[in-house]
Amino acid sequence: MLRLTGRGVLDAIGGLVGRQPLLVPLADEPGTVALLTTPDSIDGNRALNPDNRYPDWQQAIAARSALRLGLYRPGRYASRVRCPLLVLVCDHDQSALAGPAVRAANRAPRAELARIPGGHYEPFLGGHEQAVEAELSFLRRHLLDPSRANPATPSTADSALHWGRTSMTEIKLSAGTIEYKDTGGEGPVLVLLHGLLMDASLWDGPIADLSVDHRCVAPTLPLGAHRHAMHTDADLSLPGVARLVAEFLDRLDLHDVTLVGNDTGGALVQLLIRDGAARVGRVVLVSCDAFAGLTGKTLVLTGRLSPVMFGLFMQQMRLRPLRRLPIAFGWLTMRGDAATARWMEPVLRQRGIRRDTVRVLRAVAAERHLMLDAATYLPRFDHPALVVWASKDRVMPPEHGRRLAELLPQGRLVEVEDSYTLIPLDQPARLAQVIREITLASDRT
Repeated sequence: MLRLTGRGVLDAIGGLVGRQPLLVPLADEPGTVALLTTPDSIDGNRALNPDNRYPDWQQAIAARSALRLGLYRPGRYASRVRCPLLVLVCDHDQSALAGPAVRAANRAPRAELARIPGGHYEPFLGGHEQAVEAELSFLRRHLLDPSRANPATPSTADSALHWGRTSMTEIKLSAGTIEYKDTGGEGPVLVLLHGLLMDASLWDGPIADLSVDHRCVAPTLPLGAHRHAMHTDADLSLPGVARLVAEFLDRLDLHDVTLVGNDTGGALVQLLIRDGAARVGRVVLVSCDAFAGLTGKTLVLTGRLSPVMFGLFMQQMRLRPLRRLPIAFGWLTMRGDAATARWMEPVLRQRGIRRDTVRVLRAVAAERHLMLDAATYLPRFDHPALVVWASKDRVMPPEHGRRLAELLPQGRLVEVEDSYTLIPLDQPARLAQVIREITLASDRT
């Protein structure tokens, strides 16, 4: 390093008096003078110039460039990157260390992190297909996903609120009017359920990938981020919301459904299994509430407040530092703050939504043994079942994932790295991949 710096200083001085640049190799063996001398840097020629495909490529740079590169710290500006950002990290990279890249991804509001094993040039070598898959999935979701387009003006002729080719459609159920996304199509049917204080947009990433060969249906349930207040006599307990999902499946006449639930949505899937799940052919439980009740104890406690006081309490969620606290969304998602801010809007702005949310929370508090009871019915569901869990989940205990997989007769556990509870936000491509595996495997049998 000192020899490279010395040559850089000499080159910089030479440049001031008009001398030609003093060149150093891009990469060379450890102990030599080159820009990169890490063990994995010598793979560069094999990765970027196989079989000397570019014989005129001079793999050298001006030594003075090293002076600026030593002070280059782009990660410090990651929080300013507001557009979608894919960060591809090689776990054993010795030239651009994985740790700073991961920290930068965590600071960028809309970043997605993809990790592959191997060194610096692995995306061009043995990990090429895996890297390309992650990149294409990212581009499909952000360039081709119709749900990310700007909403068109609602038509007065019907209740569809068009978002590109996908629509947010309203349907009147016994409890009230709910909205849902439906991609249409002839493939296997996926119905995707979200959790408390979330809406159907939780699933935007996986839907963008899966809608190529699946029909994806994602309702926004009355769990605090919905836009239409429910009837005053609606049953907003979790069993009541589960029955509302069953009614939704009936009204859309959906059969052989793959029912997917994350967070509280997974609790709803278990309650539907308890109630028979007549239209469900397979289930996917994604880092969800199970056994000992709901994990959001602080949120449940706020249900003791009146709707007015609850609304005042929730105003603090307008501030990102407070949303990122562990007792809020901080331990639910690594990089989904933009979504969590959007989910807060209905409860902050609409009196009827605050009333509904308080009713949900009070019902949850009154049913402490609900999920323990639901678990006793899981062994009766002798259909394909996948349990997908964040391996380092700090909210939903990983042990619960293992127990759920053991209780389900055809259960299988898949652990996902680099994600908190909301895997659809943190690792949408990986989640879409494992969901596709269970649906297509079931179709082949």
